[in-house]
Amino acid sequence: MKKTTLPSALATLPLAQYYTDLQKWTVQERNLLLTAPTGTGKSTFLPWFLHKSSNKPQRILVLQPRRLAALGLAHFLSQSISETVGTTVGYRFRLEQKYSPKTQILFSTYGNYLQQLLHQKKEDWDWIIFDELHERRAEMDILLHALQIQGKSAPRLAVLSAALNHEALAPLLKCTPQEIHDPGFPVQVLHQGPQMGEALPRQVDRALKTLRANHIAGTILVFLPGKGEIDACESFLRENFDPRGEFEILALHGSLNMAEQQRVFSPAKQQRIILSTNIAETSLTIPQVVAVIDSGWERATDFHQKHEIVQLRLQRISQHNALQRQGRAGRTQAGVCIKLWHKHDERTMNAEIIPEISRMPLENIALQRSALRQKLVVESCADGWITAPPVKAWQKTQKALQNLALWDNKNRINALGWQVLAVPVQNLDLAVFLSELPAPTAPILAAAASIDQAQLAGNLWEMSQTLVQQPRHLGREVELNYSRLRQWRNPTANSTDFPTFAAEFFHAFGSKLAVANANRQSYATENYSIALSSAQCGDAPAIIPFALLASAGAVQQINTCLFVPISAEILAQQKSQQTWALEWHNRRNRWRIIAVRKNAQVELSRREVLWGELSPAERDEIGALLSRAWLEKNRREDLSHLWWDDTNRTLWHQMLWAAKLFPEYNFSTWQKDDWELIYSEFFAGVQSANDLNPQRWRKLLEDYFGTAMLPWLKQNFPQSTVLKSGRRAKYAYPHPEQGVVEISARIGDFVGSHGEHWIAEKRLQVCYDLLAPNFRSAQKTWDLSEFWRGTYADVRKDLRGRYPRHPWPEKPWEV
Repeated sequence: MKKTTLPSALATLPLAQYYTDLQKWTVQERNLLLTAPTGTGKSTFLPWFLHKSSNKPQRILVLQPRRLAALGLAHFLSQSISETVGTTVGYRFRLEQKYSPKTQILFSTYGNYLQQLLHQKKEDWDWIIFDELHERRAEMDILLHALQIQGKSAPRLAVLSAALNHEALAPLLKCTPQEIHDPGFPVQVLHQGPQMGEALPRQVDRALKTLRANHIAGTILVFLPGKGEIDACESFLRENFDPRGEFEILALHGSLNMAEQQRVFSPAKQQRIILSTNIAETSLTIPQVVAVIDSGWERATDFHQKHEIVQLRLQRISQHNALQRQGRAGRTQAGVCIKLWHKHDERTMNAEIIPEISRMPLENIALQRSALRQKLVVESCADGWITAPPVKAWQKTQKALQNLALWDNKNRINALGWQVLAVPVQNLDLAVFLSELPAPTAPILAAAASIDQAQLAGNLWEMSQTLVQQPRHLGREVELNYSRLRQWRNPTANSTDFPTFAAEFFHAFGSKLAVANANRQSYATENYSIALSSAQCGDAPAIIPFALLASAGAVQQINTCLFVPISAEILAQQKSQQTWALEWHNRRNRWRIIAVRKNAQVELSRREVLWGELSPAERDEIGALLSRAWLEKNRREDLSHLWWDDTNRTLWHQMLWAAKLFPEYNFSTWQKDDWELIYSEFFAGVQSANDLNPQRWRKLLEDYFGTAMLPWLKQNFPQSTVLKSGRRAKYAYPHPEQGVVEISARIGDFVGSHGEHWIAEKRLQVCYDLLAPNFRSAQKTWDLSEFWRGTYADVRKDLRGRYPRHPWPEKPWEV
């Protein structure tokens, strides 16, 4: 293709200036890794360039992270070459498509192409464009890694973004990173930090007034964290900023249907304010945007591996997100970007977006990855990642898939895994459930569609009835999920009764059962509690919860979820048995004994039981349970200060010295096995931390040593002795591996004593610790006679002036 044949609408894009460079790069290397600023035309110019880059028209597949962006780009490129969509340029999504045999450039989403690769016949493409790869969605990583290791028969790959990690991608694609610095149209950046206590709608209002004062006229794009903030901001602006209706205020988020989303692309008849989530951050060309107001926040979800709970949190966007949003203002003309944060706040913002594979459940990713490698015959290649998932999470995932029998012993997908993967839902447990149902009804499929959407809350029975009768009532995403499921398996009936519906979920997901507390204001499992009232659950004694959503930092308290109420009748039909559990009561500093009634592993009820209510056999069982609980709590928190006082530590050291010096008695040497026995008995049957006292511990030490030998121990390892002066001296017993035994008293108290000091049948020599009159150590010696005749004179000279009333004989060796 000659540069002069470029359509006029494409020739004006900044990337057209690099036409010759693009020719050189695509001739010299098989793949293309291109970084270019927002607004240069990567998503439209490059597909057309690659299509025309050879004597034979090249077939181009363009992958986008969002359906709305792919649809908008397909329309824009078609208009640019004066054709209708579906001719040279088309698009294809799961339930919506427009292309023909003439189509050479096809726009699709990553998710749709992944499903097409897995479940349909492979298509031939000359180039596959990975657009907006910086978003690092899981399907991007899966597809890129699998396609790049296919070999020379595979399509050529072009990876595009406003910013990329070249260090990871260049070796993978085996090409030189290319970078274009042309920023397109200039964007003036202003920082407007929030004032004290200023809510987000007021911050947006203040930024809009700044734009109005500077006569900025056109479409203003406002980036907000989510639908809730959009609704609040829209209401505030209509009442305060634009009470006369001079502006057209539109919302843009994923919950809107396609017609509502398309309104932002229609020609504006008046000044327009678009309140959007990050759906408008990349690829979309919204006409006449002259200014961007960026809140700097986004709603993000993280998966908590231990509790298998999704945590929703409001967080700062990355610096890369901020750059992308800023670029929306300079897409078609010079613009302004007002950032609702202080400049110095950017020091705490991440440089890049955290890859999805590092913060979400991995089971479905692993299954798709294995299936794709098998389908493309690349399973013998090196097992690598663009960004490796957390090691523990990956190991847990492999084990989970093997337990579900979806992988073979070599971690490869098997026939059952393929069957589960064919179910069009992301939730793996849900896919297994649906694949095993011989005849799912419409309410079951509708409930599954709601669960897989994962952003809803409420009674699944009621929601399924609504969705079957009014598919659009619960939003576009749920409607699409439901349509996909009906295409996968035509329901056997459009209705069912509630007991049958609830029983299906109970039998499949009974291990997730949450039981109501006494006042029916919440439901609890072993790991978390769910704030649901009886009014919401219809007095159900238990629920099966799904799509658990917790606020950041409060993993054990679920704020919202979807749930299936489980009636008392269903629970009553189950055979049950009683087990025991312990719950720690912080305020009382004790364990509560809980009787738990279960059917298999499904918890049906729990109640507190007092020690006096237990039978002798139950007390033995609970005693052992308490012992294990205390052992674990002590391991985590080290509670030894409760029972190891100075007296007990001295006693133990005396016993250690006895074992060392009298091996013929076979005293305990206090090894690991000894401590396990002692601690097991010490903790057995104890509920309160108050009972873990020094007296109880001392008795156990004495019993373990042997009470009959205690007089012998006292005689050979005494606590104190009476000196010849009539004064009492004390013994100090350190651990045998950490010091020597000492006898201490004031210097004057030792007058009349001579020579060495031995105890324990003359097997242990004791060191003299000679104290000053203030009872601080002044001198240590193994032989008093040597001290009297040696250093005593110097010590006497040094101390006598300060303590004249203390006896200081001239020749203490003669006394």
